[in-house]
Amino acid sequence: MRYPFILPLVAVAIVGSTLPGSTQPASTQKPVIAPLNKSRSYIGLKYRDVPQGVDYIGGWVIDLQKNGDFKHAVTHVRDHNGEMLWLDRFINHDRATGKANFQVVDVLKLPLISKAQVFSAHGFCMKNGNRDPDLIAIAKATDTQYRTTIYRAWKANRAKETFEEISTKGITCENPAWGV
Repeated sequence: MRYPFILPLVAVAIVGSTLPGSTQPASTQKPVIAPLNKSRSYIGLKYRDVPQGVDYIGGWVIDLQKNGDFKHAVTHVRDHNGEMLWLDRFINHDRATGKANFQVVDVLKLPLISKAQVFSAHGFCMKNGNRDPDLIAIAKATDTQYRTTIYRAWKANRAKETFEEISTKGITCENPAWGV
């Protein structure tokens, strides 16, 4: 072994401050706290492009007006903790690049889905037959025009700027690849 002194130093660094009789006074020792849900740490982030370490999967505007204006969008991203949706508030357009600037106002950590399930949103979901761009669902993957077995559903509440889990009753999602 080339550096035999490193192992004892690492051991002291890892446990030295918590050993009885250590030189650090007990009042300044910090308890071990479980890490926060890292996905929540994106709330408040202002961005034009997703930050390094975050992969952009897709996104859509949820309140597009006829004149092209909008106030909110949803961005589907992935980081080392998994996939999530960001509920974004539109800030402005960057005149130099033409890109929109957003601020993340809420984060929905998506559960893992099996190969027998699909993620559905982008205005393809309906509640009681009425198309709703704010609906997000995990549905059974079927080769049918409409997916009626919905496992979980959420709604982007633009007024409160939050994602809310909702009942799956009355929700169906159109299969955009059906018949293709």
